[in-house]
Amino acid sequence: MMLTWVKPFVVVNGFVYGLALATCRAESWVGAWGSCLCRDVVIVLFLTWMTASKQRIRGPKKATCTTLEPWVRLAAIAAPVDAGVAILARYLDLRSDEVSPTFGPLGFLYVSFGFEVIFDLFHYWTHRACHSHPWLVKYHAVHHRHHAGLEPASTYDQAALDVFVCNALPAMAALGVIVRAVGPLSRRDWSLLWTYKSYVEVAGHAGVHSRATSFPQCVWLPRVLGIALRTVDHDLHHSSRGRSGNYAKRFTLWDKLFGTYLPPVEEETREMKWEMK
Repeated sequence: MMLTWVKPFVVVNGFVYGLALATCRAESWVGAWGSCLCRDVVIVLFLTWMTASKQRIRGPKKATCTTLEPWVRLAAIAAPVDAGVAILARYLDLRSDEVSPTFGPLGFLYVSFGFEVIFDLFHYWTHRACHSHPWLVKYHAVHHRHHAGLEPASTYDQAALDVFVCNALPAMAALGVIVRAVGPLSRRDWSLLWTYKSYVEVAGHAGVHSRATSFPQCVWLPRVLGIALRTVDHDLHHSSRGRSGNYAKRFTLWDKLFGTYLPPVEEETREMKWEMK
């Protein structure tokens, strides 16, 4: 039983760590935009391969990996936004030019967990606003136009304003809080933190049943705390029943605290309607 947990834990974290090191080195060769783009493309391809044989939560697989639009949006919107955040963080002294890691493994675990909890709080409220504010709803609707279920590449079906409001702003806010507490992140720590962040974003849109939680650094921690969030929780948010809840993307903490958590029901999961308003 333990082996069934250890193997995916080692594979996922080994992949993320190796990709983070490559991204850190690539930034000096291809720039912030190029390194962010390459990182996210590799993550989408890796998760598409990893989830190919898993049971779908809802509907047949949508072949977005063979269509152009998600990739165009990734290259033209998501990667530039991530690159802009990295450049702004350096300008604001939130990240340093030091390559060596600032924290050991345990220290990074604490820092990354704190970052994700804070990020998720800001993301919760910006995401919730995108479902209630008429001006934001029309932009966020792009991300909810999946009629046959989700898959990794569908992560990047987002309008530019949506990416800025729901991703960049929460990330900068969380980063500001964390850096105030522990100091600027080194280039390697930054790359590792953002690679985990991107991996979780894509994994949450995989559209398959999985026991994994949205904190791959230590999958057991959110379970012990009772705030574990799985792919099926966010998948439910993309259904007609779940659009008024499950706004958080990392943990169930904020949805439970603010009364918007909707637990998936197996029977309803099979019958979910994926139509967009």
